[in-house]
Amino acid sequence: MRRMLLGLLTVLGFAATSQAGPIILDGTDSDDHGSGNNVVNNAGWKYIQKSLENLIPQVGGVNSHQVVVIGASSVALSAYTSASTVAGITVGPISTTVITGAQITTFLTGGTVSGRNLGNTGLLYIPSDGVSGGISIADQGQLTANAAAINTFVAGGGGLFSMGHQYGWLSTLLPGIVVTPGGSSAALSLTMDGTNAFPGLSNGDLSTGPWHYDFSGNLGGLNVLFTSNVGGARPTRNVGLGGGSGTNIVSTVPEPATLAVFGGIALAGAFGYRRRKA
Repeated sequence: MRRMLLGLLTVLGFAATSQAGPIILDGTDSDDHGSGNNVVNNAGWKYIQKSLENLIPQVGGVNSHQVVVIGASSVALSAYTSASTVAGITVGPISTTVITGAQITTFLTGGTVSGRNLGNTGLLYIPSDGVSGGISIADQGQLTANAAAINTFVAGGGGLFSMGHQYGWLSTLLPGIVVTPGGSSAALSLTMDGTNAFPGLSNGDLSTGPWHYDFSGNLGGLNVLFTSNVGGARPTRNVGLGGGSGTNIVSTVPEPATLAVFGGIALAGAFGYRRRKA
């Protein structure tokens, strides 16, 4: 009886105790469409600030405020610095480590860079490729080569905030996803999933300038957070993906129907065992 009950709890607990996420992956280059002075942020830099204010508390744990910025310098780094400084007033001081070049592979393969490794990091931040000092093609290649490590980090509870680039690492994890370049200046709007996951974000925070990538096809475990209506043959574009705490990039949790079947089998087995014993 004890074994059957343990099996049932294991099956049901698999979905109920997921510690993954939270995640925001977008197709914007908000770091290129804003301004700030470490006191007040405007437009895209305010969006980054508000996103950090929503993500970090959902990461949880002693390392939640430890952020590793991947491949940023110049304006891209200034946008993050101003956003995180102001966000820190709300969520508490944010500690930042910037890694570039070969450090990215060292970090993602389990090494320590400037005292920071995957085990003591709360959030990964990836700038866009459309801003001065944004993530380079070479640095994107290192992300793609180590895509599995990014997925493992998020599945283990780490947060992830990434802005528009070619997302080769995401395509590696989700071969059926389609990342379409181009974009539009059409306004962005939160979906219900977006509002539920990040109630501190508003439509006004999102529409800070033209966006440049959208997502379709296999979205894995990601929800659509915000969209844009551009008209034409494919009017609604998914510009923001992710979700709050508990979100996986790659779907690994059984569907509810599957859980119900497993749960029913476990319960039936437990009941049968009890009857035989009686």
